[in-house]
Amino acid sequence: MLEWKKWGCTLICDGWINGKDMSVSNFLVYSQRAIVFLKFLDTCDAIKDVKQIFELLNSMVEEIREDNVVQLAEQKKM
Repeated sequence: MLEWKKWGCTLICDGWINGKDMSVSNFLVYSQRAIVFLKFLDTCDAIKDVKQIFELLNSMVEEIREDNVVQLAEQKKM
């Protein structure tokens, strides 16, 4: 997206554990005009391994393009 290049964007990760004790995550991109759904992943294997979490986030940043991402955010449940 052109906005991402011009203004930058935020990669948002929203994760939770479903009713079957599986860890799942949504990845969204926030920019000045909209929030865009990027991907939904089963993160059961990654949730307990810091290196795998880093590699997963890194792959999302690469997909958006590193020079477009200005920050990462985690959605917290209240």
